[in-house]
Amino acid sequence: DISQSKQAVLEKVRDRGLALQHASAELRGDREVVLEAVRQNGESLQYASEELRADKELVIEAVKRSCRSLKWASDGLRGDDEVVEAALKAGWPALQFASKEHQANRDVVMEAVKLSGWAFQFASEELQLDQDLQLLAARSVENLWTMPLLTVEAKVQLQRKPLKQAMASSIAVQGETAPILTVRRMPLLSEDKT
Repeated sequence: DISQSKQAVLEKVRDRGLALQHASAELRGDREVVLEAVRQNGESLQYASEELRADKELVIEAVKRSCRSLKWASDGLRGDDEVVEAALKAGWPALQFASKEHQANRDVVMEAVKLSGWAFQFASEELQLDQDLQLLAARSVENLWTMPLLTVEAKVQLQRKPLKQAMASSIAVQGETAPILTVRRMPLLSEDKT
């Protein structure tokens, strides 16, 4: 275990943020110690006191380093626009831990899906029915048939889309153009296999 002197713990968490788990409850509630830990590893937020998990500045530091740190933020901060935006800038998996309101916000989901189509699985049920979001998600996933939440109609529509048209409608992501998924036409069950 880490020595419980504040200075010793500070030195340990600067080298390895997750060492915070071995600190005393008192030091896991010390803002200076936890801030150093999350600066080294955002996921060390999970070992912070409940009070510090509600500290907006500290949580933003954590999510900037690990989008998954949003999981350990207070419920209030998981619903805070600034915190969720910082987490999504760090990575699309943050959408999984964002508030239900953010998962139901089309703009928030759109930004996450632009980063990766896999973010679509964390959208609200209502947004999972949005064909535009479905198509955007499918275009950024290597194998659209592995996207469990896409409707069969969306998958078939993508299959039948002529390649030239698909290439012309690439997705703009963070100011750059990312190539669209190359869609290969697969025979439908009703088609003759000969």
